[in-house]
Amino acid sequence: MEYGGLLKAARERSGISQEEMAHQMNMTQSNISKYENNYKEPPLTMFKQWMENTSCQDVAIAFLMGVDGMQMMGQVMEALSSVVGFVSIIF
Repeated sequence: MEYGGLLKAARERSGISQEEMAHQMNMTQSNISKYENNYKEPPLTMFKQWMENTSCQDVAIAFLMGVDGMQMMGQVMEALSSVVGFVSIIF
């Protein structure tokens, strides 16, 4: 499983630079880059700390449970269109 994209997205979503993340994680910016580019696989404890530092625990849980973000968005859009269609029938 490739974690790099998720790690990078979590970091960017939080507005944290690689240098800031390196400081928070007590490692080098080079190591942050290696994790984000899938050159190194993070240990579970580091993955957990990364998600806590970026406040992205919800994303990590969905990812670990195999939830596909695009599939989830499609289901949400489908549900919303059903609700809108139902409301337009009533009114």
